[in-house]
Amino acid sequence: MANNDKVDPKPPGDPWWSQAAAAGEGQPSAKPPQGGSTVSYVGGTVAQTSGMMGMPTEFGRYRVRKQLGGGGMGAVYLVENTELRREEALKVPHFGVGDDPEMRERFLREARAAAQLDHANLCPVYDVGTINGVCFLTMRYLKGKLLSDYTGKPQPPRKAVEITAKLAQALEAAHAKGVIHRDLKPNNVMMCAGVGPVVMDFGLAKQIKSEDQKLTQAGTTMGTPSYMPPEQVKGELDRIGPASDVYSLGVILFEMLTGRLPFKAATVA
Repeated sequence: MANNDKVDPKPPGDPWWSQAAAAGEGQPSAKPPQGGSTVSYVGGTVAQTSGMMGMPTEFGRYRVRKQLGGGGMGAVYLVENTELRREEALKVPHFGVGDDPEMRERFLREARAAAQLDHANLCPVYDVGTINGVCFLTMRYLKGKLLSDYTGKPQPPRKAVEITAKLAQALEAAHAKGVIHRDLKPNNVMMCAGVGPVVMDFGLAKQIKSEDQKLTQAGTTMGTPSYMPPEQVKGELDRIGPASDVYSLGVILFEMLTGRLPFKAATVA
C-alpha cells in the first residue's frame, strides 16, 4: 500500500464492510474524549482547540490538527508531518517528562516492536522517539469506521467470518515477528475501504522474547477486561502469548455474531 495513505473505495459488489467504510471516508476515526486527560509538554504553543489542553500546535516537525481520541495508555492526534507533507496519527503516552524512566523505556521498546510489523491489515508505525523529552510514535492516519460501530447488533455470519479471517491473518503476521497485541478489541480495528479491517494501537504490544522482557513484565495488568483472556485478567504476565490475542479475537467474533459480549460484570474478579 502506498505511503500516501489513501485507499480508493472499490465498486459495488465489495464486501459490506468495504462499502460502509467508503461511506465513512473522511470522518473522524474516533470521537475526541470529553474532558480527557491532559499531557504535559515542554515548548511549543498550547492549542486552544477543545480536548487539546496542554498539546502544542507545533510538536517538532509535526503540526497538530486535532485530537482523534484517547484512552488509558495515551492520546492520539491528527498531525501533519511538515517535512513529508503527509497526514499522520501521533500518539503520546499519559506520562510526562519527569516520570519513571522505566515507563518511558517500556513505551519506546514496545513502539519499536510494533514498527517491525508489515501487513495490509496492520496499521504501520512510521516513527518512534522523543521530542523535548516527550515520548511519541506516529502511524498511518486511517479513514473509515471503527469495527465497534457494527458490534452492537448481530452481523451476518459470513460477514463476521470474513472480518475474523482477515484479523487472524494480521495477528499471524504479528506473532511471526514475535509481537503480541494484548488489547485487541473492536475499538482498535478500523474498517477501511478496499482493505477491510486494520488492527491499530499496538500501545500494549509485547515482544514474546526480548532481552528487556522484564520491563514489560514490570508493568501492571493492562487491557480491556471484556476482551482479556483469563491469564491477563489474573495478571499472570508470563503466560501471555499469541493465544491471548486469539482469545480476544474469539470474543470479537462472538460479539459480531450475537451482538453482545460473552461475559459482563462490574469487576474483573
